[in-house]
Amino acid sequence: MTYKAKALELILAERHRQIAEEGHTAEMDDLCLSHELMIAGACYEREPDQREADFLTHCWPWDKDSFKPTSHLGPDGRLRELVKAGALFTAELDRLNRASKLPCRFKVSAKKRINRVIDKIALHLEREEAGNVPS
Repeated sequence: MTYKAKALELILAERHRQIAEEGHTAEMDDLCLSHELMIAGACYEREPDQREADFLTHCWPWDKDSFKPTSHLGPDGRLRELVKAGALFTAELDRLNRASKLPCRFKVSAKKRINRVIDKIALHLEREEAGNVPS
């Protein structure tokens, strides 16, 4: 299995977990009309050292207690954040597809973000296998 295929597998497993364990169903996602899913994904994708002190106030679309960063746990924690980001971008793309079958710039953006996160996860997995993951 390629690193990108494994990355996609991790993202889809996380999306399934969000639905099955946390109840973040399609119906719930459809209420996020201001692209909250995309914004939340971007928050998790953002490098931890680029999160300012007032980051949650200005960026996070929901209650600040619902932001659960894991990068402080080391490389595996950062990987977890990227997987969450990919799952949130996937949820946003699914929401947009349900809303309209027509192409739109937000769908293009979601697809680009998913691909970028897949690349980041794949690189992380490759480095991890080579024993070269920064702590």
